[in-house]
Amino acid sequence: MATSSKQAFHKNLECPVCLRFFRDPKILTCSHTFCKGCLETLLGSCRKLSCPMCREETSVPGGDMGRLQSNITVRSLVEDVETQGQSNCYQEDTPLQKKWNKCQKHPNYDEECFCLDCNKYVCFKCGTLEHTMNAHNIMEAEEHETAQKNNIDELASKAGTKIREVDKYVTFVVDQRKRVRNVQEQLNDEIDETFEESVQTLKKERRCWKMRLGVS
Repeated sequence: MATSSKQAFHKNLECPVCLRFFRDPKILTCSHTFCKGCLETLLGSCRKLSCPMCREETSVPGGDMGRLQSNITVRSLVEDVETQGQSNCYQEDTPLQKKWNKCQKHPNYDEECFCLDCNKYVCFKCGTLEHTMNAHNIMEAEEHETAQKNNIDELASKAGTKIREVDKYVTFVVDQRKRVRNVQEQLNDEIDETFEESVQTLKKERRCWKMRLGVS
């Protein structure tokens, strides 16, 4: 399987909340699938669960997440991938397996999310229970870093364009100065030449007048 296709395949086996392979995947009323453990964290003490992706509510009988329908197909695919050893290769090759700092509030969770409003990295549990509840904008840390890199690349590109424009203008100014200097030198030469010609003409006329007067 080509690398891009393999990554796309693995992407479909990842929980949108924890960004890892599904563990005991459960299906909500809206048909979205999440890890049982992630749903238990989101549910808290409530009896209805709001889907993290579409916000549609799902009733959880008795607050027991185990009573929700399991996504047998996804679970089987994850087991097959892990059995074949492909998951290890994928974890080494993809950015999602990057080592993030541990959350201080939840040491068992990595800070794999980024809060745009607080401008800081958070774990998915903090992002879901605290930041999302306050209507903060949360995105994957990897996505944030990619966006930041793209912004830096864009700024660098714009800066490069400006530098080239300035260099072009400087070259133009230098060329204009050279032309002005050449014109000045040419005018100086013409002035000297005209002056010398005028002096010679005056000397010649002076001699003529002296000769007419008989003055040597």
